[in-house]
Amino acid sequence: MLTPSETIYVDINNSNKPNKFGRDVFQFKRTNEGIKPYGYNYTDSEIKNGCSKTETGITCSAKIIKDGWKIKEDYPW
Repeated sequence: MLTPSETIYVDINNSNKPNKFGRDVFQFKRTNEGIKPYGYNYTDSEIKNGCSKTETGITCSAKIIKDGWKIKEDYPW
């Protein structure tokens, strides 16, 4: 059985810069229902607020998935 709160980090360009959430690092959670983007249970407003240049960017994986796996014009980077 999985531990519900395990965190998975995906760095799409390995250790190369910029190493920032929402740009090249994305955070996911391993749950009993599978792997979910960090913030999967947040409201759309919370996801948008967390995926911005002025915040941490940790909800950007949830934003991309909720946007149909597309990076739309309102994506902050």
